[in-house]
Amino acid sequence: MAGREDAQWHLDKRVPIGLILALVAQTIVLTAWGTAKFDDINNRVTNLEKSDEGQQTHEGRIIKLEEQFSYIRSDLAEIKLLLRRQIPSGPQETPQ
Repeated sequence: MAGREDAQWHLDKRVPIGLILALVAQTIVLTAWGTAKFDDINNRVTNLEKSDEGQQTHEGRIIKLEEQFSYIRSDLAEIKLLLRRQIPSGPQETPQ
């Protein structure tokens, strides 16, 4: 059993304090960097969601404009038909 107890992990007094401080500092820096990256990604997603909302409102406006253009086209077709009925087709004789 004595060999088994010696094989367990333990912190020895010979571990330099500089190594411990370096590991703590590294952990703090990596945590801060990871948090900053997460915030950056979160901001990007928020901006994309806002731009997507703006596009949805533009899509609705475009659909309305397309409907209005179809009404304008049908009105123009009616006007052309009425004009064709009023103006005789074919060459007209000019008075001399």
